[in-house]
Amino acid sequence: MNKYFFFTVDTEIDKSPNWKIAKSNYFDSINYGVKKLLYPLLSKYNIKSTFLLSPEVLEDNHTVEILKSIQTPETEFGTHLHSEFIEPQRSLFKYNMGGNLADKFQNEYNKEIEFLKLKNLTNIFKEKFNYNPLSFRAGRYAKSSFTNKFLIELGYKVDSSITPGLKWKNNSAIVDYSYHNNDLKIIKNNNNLLYCLPISIHNKNIYFNRLFYNDKIYSKIICKIFKKYVGYDWLRPAYNKQFNLDFFFNKYHQEFYVFIMHSNELGLNTSPYIKNNIDLNKLLNCLENLFKYINAHQIKSKNLKDIVKII
Repeated sequence: MNKYFFFTVDTEIDKSPNWKIAKSNYFDSINYGVKKLLYPLLSKYNIKSTFLLSPEVLEDNHTVEILKSIQTPETEFGTHLHSEFIEPQRSLFKYNMGGNLADKFQNEYNKEIEFLKLKNLTNIFKEKFNYNPLSFRAGRYAKSSFTNKFLIELGYKVDSSITPGLKWKNNSAIVDYSYHNNDLKIIKNNNNLLYCLPISIHNKNIYFNRLFYNDKIYSKIICKIFKKYVGYDWLRPAYNKQFNLDFFFNKYHQEFYVFIMHSNELGLNTSPYIKNNIDLNKLLNCLENLFKYINAHQIKSKNLKDIVKII
């Protein structure tokens, strides 16, 4: 069986250690971190990548030009919907976003508003890049029951929002992937197909997680005591304290591996994960070791949009 690796980056404005938007409204983690730190590593090891761009990134002309400067046949750009940054019912603008959270689920809006937000996001992408985006990921993974249909109508080919085994809550909204697995799913609507590639996540113990992986205090204590057996393995450096992702490929055997990180993990204190240069160097070493592993084991590196050709 061939194995395929998809390196994906949720590409957003700089955040702070509590995930609030940095008060400076900067994009240093993209303009420096992506261009000067990440892109050279990707190029060195011939790793294809998919950057999923949030609306506030697309609005910043300087950052768009930085991203265009790293665009090659190996680099795909798609979209990533954080709903607060785009009309209708936009709530975050340059003058008020600093210090605020962008955490609303897109399924908190009615279907008409969700569609218009997706349409406007797609249109601003086309305006800046002069082509249609093919790949998408929902902000906070929060697809609604209508999202797949809307994506097909707007010309998308790939969605990568599913987080297998996990259930997310925000206000009264719920996104439930607790019974999903890591398999590719193909959605058909009016003879058009949408390929749903889940982010690579596995339950350490599905029964323990259903009993104890929640917000109750006693569950948190049990999870801390039995952390080896409770929780989830992500193909994601931020959730791997040893900064070693080779284990994931040895532990879980599957056809498609979808890696995730955020662009703001490539700056100091622009996310909760990288607090100093030691942390940043650990991350970069982790990525380099991962890319070496991919090449050494002849795992095929692909963009998300390539799934259409693979299947």
